Amino acid sequence: MNITYFFVHGRQKRIDNNDNFAKEMYYSYFHFKDKYPETSFVEFKEPMGVFGFILKLLDKYLNKATKLPFFMSNVVNYSNFKTIKNSDHVICAQDRIAISLLPIFKIVKIIKPNLKISFFVMGLFNKEEEKKVIKSLRSYFIKSICKQTNNIIFLGKGEYDLAISKYPFFAKKSHLLPFMVDDKFWGHSSNFNFETKSGILFIGNDGHRDYELLVEIAKRLKNHQFTFVTKKFMYEKLDLDNVKVFDGSWGNELLSDEELRNLYSKSKITIIPIKKTTQPSGQSVTLQSMCTGTPVIISDFPGLWDKKDIVNHQNIIISEDNKLETWINLIERNYKNNEKLESISKEAKDLVSKKYNEDFFNKNFSQIIGLNAS
Repeated sequence: MNITYFFVHGRQKRIDNNDNFAKEMYYSYFHFKDKYPETSFVEFKEPMGVFGFILKLLDKYLNKATKLPFFMSNVVNYSNFKTIKNSDHVICAQDRIAISLLPIFKIVKIIKPNLKISFFVMGLFNKEEEKKVIKSLRSYFIKSICKQTNNIIFLGKGEYDLAISKYPFFAKKSHLLPFMVDDKFWGHSSNFNFETKSGILFIGNDGHRDYELLVEIAKRLKNHQFTFVTKKFMYEKLDLDNVKVFDGSWGNELLSDEELRNLYSKSKITIIPIKKTTQPSGQSVTLQSMCTGTPVIISDFPGLWDKKDIVNHQNIIISEDNKLETWINLIERNYKNNEKLESISKEAKDLVSKKYNEDFFNKNFSQIIGLNAS
């Protein structure tokens, strides 16, 4: 079995530089690598030559016209065509990768109709109401990539429901699979002693985070120390004495996973203010924080991925709105309540262990794509 993964960036660097990192962003790659030694992966590369330049211009036009994430210049080349043609199963870790590989998929499927293709959805259907798009063109590309693929995998129920309502004819190949965390890694140094924990942590880079609210919270709570891990403030100085900023993202790894785990473990609360979206924004940060023993305060938003087992004030704290006063009250009311935080922390850890662990994900993902899970 020849399985090929396609990633954006950051995986090979971790493998080359450090053998102690979290495995969740590999989406069962190591699980399949153990069972099928020919399993490999490809990452985005910078475009080169005239062909790459032409594709880059085409990407720019299509991105503007459809609001779809085209990056063909980073992945459409002869080398990847050969790799896909020689594969039995291709797994795209993000929808931007699947969309960008569409030209190759269309050609290879003619030559090799039995090729299996699966991709994970990361906001593909979130802008369905976007007005400044050529809707017919957008719909064409979404339908095309969904027709070419065998499995469309959603990490959050909000976007899954939206997609099924918009494109019901793809329901049979659409699957809801909760994201997982490497519980063996993040849970290695879980800290439930709230007498020793201090500070408020924020981690995130995507456009759905409410950065304006985040800054206002830090301004108001001057007696609390904040740590921001984000590239959002790389080019604008955040002049707040109570805020320490690490300019970073998962791909550039300015902080190692071990250093990030240490930040989680030392912090008393992780906050994740999020704008209204059906995308499961903040999912990985929430689960990582839960696993390390640090409670999460998060916005109530349509993309909250598990409204059945994620229970307010039991294993998480949910802000009913994104008003500044609501957030200030939630933080101040809970920050000094060590007994409550410890209870939430342990319940959250238990939830991750039962439902969001690596073994659970590997087993269910294997079943979805039709490979042996044992």
